[in-house]
Amino acid sequence: MTIDDPINESDIKEILRDFLAEKGIEDAEIIYRDGPNLGDGYLGVTKAITVKKGETSFDLFLKAAPKDEKLRLALNTHLVFKREVTVYTKLFPAYNKFLQEKIGQELNLTPKCYNSNAEESREFLLLENLNDLGFKVFDKKKLLDEDHILMVLKNYAKFHGVSYALKEQRGDVFANLCQTIADDTILLLFKHFNLKTTLSDSVAVLKEYGNGKIDSSTFETVEKLIENFYEFIKETINCNHDQTILVHGDCWINNMQFKYDVSSYTKKPVDLRLVDFQLVRKTLPVIDLSNFFYCSAITQENLDKLDFYLDYYYENLKDVLKKLGSNADKIYPYDKFKENWRKFGKYGIIMTLGGSRIVLADAGETVNVAEKIRTDPEEADKTLFSVNLSNNDEYVDRMSRVLKHAVKNKYL
Repeated sequence: MTIDDPINESDIKEILRDFLAEKGIEDAEIIYRDGPNLGDGYLGVTKAITVKKGETSFDLFLKAAPKDEKLRLALNTHLVFKREVTVYTKLFPAYNKFLQEKIGQELNLTPKCYNSNAEESREFLLLENLNDLGFKVFDKKKLLDEDHILMVLKNYAKFHGVSYALKEQRGDVFANLCQTIADDTILLLFKHFNLKTTLSDSVAVLKEYGNGKIDSSTFETVEKLIENFYEFIKETINCNHDQTILVHGDCWINNMQFKYDVSSYTKKPVDLRLVDFQLVRKTLPVIDLSNFFYCSAITQENLDKLDFYLDYYYENLKDVLKKLGSNADKIYPYDKFKENWRKFGKYGIIMTLGGSRIVLADAGETVNVAEKIRTDPEEADKTLFSVNLSNNDEYVDRMSRVLKHAVKNKYL
């Protein structure tokens, strides 16, 4: 999926004006570069920018909303950009203030935000360029190994732990943050993008190319889940509010970037940044965990070690809460965590059913969003997430593993 609504140079100069004024920089050299999309740019257009003045240099990443009205309407642009700007300008500052008060540290899990705007038709985020800091996006077609999985789980435990501690100790602050982030946005977007059709199409692919790897009773169960998909999403929104926090909400491999030790011959990650916060919402942390695990880590070895990974996450969550002056046994007991996984872990299974086809697609096998909306707007909503894989073997292998795992463990 691509968006080809370019940002013009005059728009960029206007966006940079406040940043340059704040830094006291005049007559800077500004270099525009095509850079890697932060989170793949599915709902925005991007540009890498370097600002130079003498020995001073800033490597920036601009993420802006498309201006084309047809694109904006079809992609719910204002809604998702307003939410992400809110996350960067209100949520993260509140988290960092709390962390500074408690332990003298900041979250340090996201790119720095230098400037932003949530006004209609002028939405943008000006961020530090993670790629120029040595962070890399993992190959989205590959599945993660244990080192990468543990890195992600440890950092999600940190992200979630801050939310839990803030909720318990600064309830008014947490409530105000939640008030700015509407819980039903995810359901609105899923309906808007007609994800039920994507999921049904994915089942059809599995039936056609599965060669008997998935039995009929499993298909019946999956089809029932798809039929009740929107009701299930409502349930994740309206679930146990004693255990709900603000979660990342869009946890696939392109929305996290890893840094590696360049002096080592290993490919073990040493740091991580999370990106794309357009789907942040109040729900249970297992929504993040299941989305991440089932979309990015589904080798047979990893599936067999699921309990180990869940325990690792929970132990890290306990450690984070203890450091922040809260008690996991009180806030989110282990048995409740596992109960939530058994009930809502299927969220990630549903998401990977449609998402894995997008992840595995080569250029030309997904829809050009802008072209489709401009040429056939009435049909666009039905096909934005359409995929036509030339080779479905890997997709079938992944989903057969996941569904067998889900049936064996009674997650479906």
